Amino acid sequence: MTTELASTPEAPPVVETNEREAIIFIPAIGKPWDDPSIEGVARRISIAIDRQSITEKAKTHVEVAEQDYGSSFKCKMFTIVKKDANGDRPLIDVFGLDYNDTLVESYVKRTLFTKTLLLVVTLIDGFRRLLFRFYRRGKSLKEKLQLAYGLMIAGLLVVYLVILITAVVSSVEQLIKKSPPANQQTQTTSKPGPTTAVVPPAEAGVSDTVFGGINTVAGGVWDGIRSVWTFIRTQRSLFPPIIVLLTAVGFVVPPKAQLKERISLAATNYLCLIHYLNWGERSHAIGGKLEALIEHLVERDQVYKKIHIIGYSFGSIVAVDNLFGLGRKPIDRFERIDTLVTIGCPFDIIRTYWPAYFTGRQSGGSAELKWINVYSPIDILSSNFADAGNESRVDESKNEGVGIEVGDKIYKPESIRFSQGSSQVLGLLDILTLTGFKAHTLYWGEEVKGEITCFHTIVEEMYKGTPVLN
Repeated sequence: MTTELASTPEAPPVVETNEREAIIFIPAIGKPWDDPSIEGVARRISIAIDRQSITEKAKTHVEVAEQDYGSSFKCKMFTIVKKDANGDRPLIDVFGLDYNDTLVESYVKRTLFTKTLLLVVTLIDGFRRLLFRFYRRGKSLKEKLQLAYGLMIAGLLVVYLVILITAVVSSVEQLIKKSPPANQQTQTTSKPGPTTAVVPPAEAGVSDTVFGGINTVAGGVWDGIRSVWTFIRTQRSLFPPIIVLLTAVGFVVPPKAQLKERISLAATNYLCLIHYLNWGERSHAIGGKLEALIEHLVERDQVYKKIHIIGYSFGSIVAVDNLFGLGRKPIDRFERIDTLVTIGCPFDIIRTYWPAYFTGRQSGGSAELKWINVYSPIDILSSNFADAGNESRVDESKNEGVGIEVGDKIYKPESIRFSQGSSQVLGLLDILTLTGFKAHTLYWGEEVKGEITCFHTIVEEMYKGTPVLN
């Protein structure tokens, strides 16, 4: 009788096909709290593919590799791999365009005071645009009121910062002038407190010693209370500046909140966004990084069947500006872009207050470019390209002329509503609580696993009936 030894199963082979695709993700400016990392996006796309795959037993996972492109650019590549009965099959390589440092590098080193003054001037210009462009279409009346309210809150915060800085300076000067010298702080006149007779140790009994000690302690406490009260009465003019200083310390250095850094970052981001839109500041540097990344994808040994761009928030404007060039024709490499996806695209806000921004564009991409736009009806920063805000009662089919103007042609996306909950319009309470701004982060949450995100809809639109889901 012979016994056969069980052989160790071999790892499933990696199946390389010509169906592999690439995605470039362009995030929002700054670092929001909802995990905007490229790895988080790749894992969410992987989950969406896994749940919508036709083969129920197929599983997907993400593998990470380092990539160099251009002369000094580096990025990570996240490969979404599908595992089924035929082995591991790489489906999509996800790359990220990290442009934030390029955009803010000329402002990030400036002091908070300098950025505050620049922000005051920029906010004044924002109010001017708001007043003179209020009549224009693009956003509903409620959304414009929310924008005005948010801008007013930002303005009040800046005013408060200026007042606080001035108060801190004057308070420090007042404290220096008002503080009494050390040799005068002990010269206070007061009524004598209760005295205690000192009994010589040889003549004192035990009880006299105990009661004498109690009287001595009580007298010391009483003297301390009188000293504090005397200081409060004589130096009460010092307390307003002390309160101001404590408020400043609590505002600038709160425990774990890093409010100073948040305000500084918000001021920097806002200034950079406005200067980008006004004068195209740093736009060529950011566009150069995107061109270098696309060049890297085209020149790779692994030929991609399709290349897609997904832009979120301001990242969607970066994508649009480079696919539809302003004053310049995009390079021929952009013809390889098959799909543009914009999430929370602030198209309506920009065209409302910069009316000519999306006109006179040039296209270097394919005429067959598919454009998918994902928006939320309560996200006032997003756009549905319907020329009347994101309200659900808008008939989008009757607004065919809203989009990117390239010569005589209008490029307009297929807009898809992504919403959670029953609210489809902004109410008065929503305006007061700035719900329209908070909704800009609801396209995906903090948890990578187990959540429904906008990528479920995007994956279905992009890959339905393709080998990715089959």
